[in-house]
Amino acid sequence: MMRKSTGNMYDFVDYTWNVIKGKCIHDCTYCMSKETRILMSNFTQKTIDKVVIGDKIWGLKKSEPGFYSFQIADVLDTSIRIAKTIKINTTNGEIECTTEHRLMGSTPVRNCSDWKCAGSFAPYEHIRYIGEPSVETEELFVGWLTGFCDGDGCFFIHNNGYKDYLGFEAVYVDDVLRQSFIDICKNFGIDILCGYKVNSSNSFSPHNKNKMLFSRKNENVRKLRELTIFSFKKSIDYYKGYIAGMIDTDGTISNSIRISQSHTANKEKCERIKFCLEKIGLRYIEEKNGFRIYGDFKTRMNILFNLKPRHSYKSVNLIKDYTVKGSGHSEVQSITKGRETEVYNLHTSTENFIANGFISHNCYVKMFPQKELRFVESELKTNLGKDNFIFVGSSCDMFAKDIPEEWILKVLEHCSKFDNKYLFQSKNPGRIFDLSKYLPKQVVLGTTIESNRTYGCMGNTPSPSGRARMLSDLKKKNYETMITIEPILDFSIPDFVDLIKIANPTWVNIGADSKNHNLPEPSREKVLQFIEELSKITEIKKKSNLGRILNTSE
Repeated sequence: MMRKSTGNMYDFVDYTWNVIKGKCIHDCTYCMSKETRILMSNFTQKTIDKVVIGDKIWGLKKSEPGFYSFQIADVLDTSIRIAKTIKINTTNGEIECTTEHRLMGSTPVRNCSDWKCAGSFAPYEHIRYIGEPSVETEELFVGWLTGFCDGDGCFFIHNNGYKDYLGFEAVYVDDVLRQSFIDICKNFGIDILCGYKVNSSNSFSPHNKNKMLFSRKNENVRKLRELTIFSFKKSIDYYKGYIAGMIDTDGTISNSIRISQSHTANKEKCERIKFCLEKIGLRYIEEKNGFRIYGDFKTRMNILFNLKPRHSYKSVNLIKDYTVKGSGHSEVQSITKGRETEVYNLHTSTENFIANGFISHNCYVKMFPQKELRFVESELKTNLGKDNFIFVGSSCDMFAKDIPEEWILKVLEHCSKFDNKYLFQSKNPGRIFDLSKYLPKQVVLGTTIESNRTYGCMGNTPSPSGRARMLSDLKKKNYETMITIEPILDFSIPDFVDLIKIANPTWVNIGADSKNHNLPEPSREKVLQFIEELSKITEIKKKSNLGRILNTSE
């Protein structure tokens, strides 16, 4: 079907139409509003518009028995467009997305394990929900510091030969845990240093030195000691933080969750742990050397998102490799009309991600090589109308060398049946030249030239100079031609201008990278000077995304 030209598409065309499409059988129309929160691998959240290629997030990988288990995934690509949304309100919050976006859910009878389009959900159906990180409070921080100090901290008085002074030490093995302790202490005006503890000659440790947090300043140690004196008259957040601190120091997380503590040697600490577990409603069993907390999926997510342990691999162990069937079912309460707005999507290595706590499918974002493209014969039944300007093949390079000629000829034949104007664009304009006798009457022929220089990101395509010469040959046949410089890459101004002169296009379109690929871009000043020189020889059309380089809202 034809689609209205929206988002980052050319503003001079009315529609896009694609017969040759990517691997995704859903035509990749998934998208979510920019406020959507994505669960990152370190259990923080980013709004989807801030997620970039290379970020690590949490997703689901389907295992051999057919169960989905939680895995860390890579963000492979991102996309943005303008589209209409709907809002799904559930017992656990709201998600805003396009109607085609797929979420994991259905009915409890089907165990909520289907991938369903957002628009096909109805009230009383369910969407898979795992939870979201809660807001961190000062009481949570104080409780965590108290649990950490009860677990691994040591306060002492030392005499340096002249006077007594206060000291604090805590040996650690996890760098993330170390940095968390330093950062939280800093919030309370307490400076903690890093160093090494030298073991005594009769130590059982195989290493002579262990990493250590410490302070020898009376004021710092006194503030930390006073801050971390346990209290039975605190808030729920304080008790949550305390258990998280004990898990980070004296806890183990595998198939079970345990806090090791001797009921005989550390009776007072055991009473604190027991008190906090009961206050926050965590079910447990007292064991000879500590406590075993019930480790069902719901409890694990409660600990992960609400207690917030900070040890890098302990927190990961709470969720990694656990199957989705233990996650919650969030009941749909209502579905309402959203808005027309910027919407975003991700392409991830697991083909899914966690959005606002809900399990969401990803879009393939056109990342597939030509061999995986497919010809959709049913599109040849599309009525292309009259007096439209249609960009044909916007989602792929229809004239790339690996596209079967039969496919191209069928598309051109169908276009010729309608009285429209068509844009055909390719990085291989020589093939357009070879097939030019089959082109419809009204066409604009274009090519992409990102720079006068050759970069690896251009792939296996004709050189920029080669594309310019091929387009020049088309211009000599009296075709209207254009060049799109998108994404614009760093260049030499005189050489690039000379290249455009060779191509002799009717106009030039200029745009910037919209997908955070960290490409070698020119400076604002160079782009402005280039536009000034180029405007002397041809018409310039600037895309809105160029405003990012020019620091404007264009």
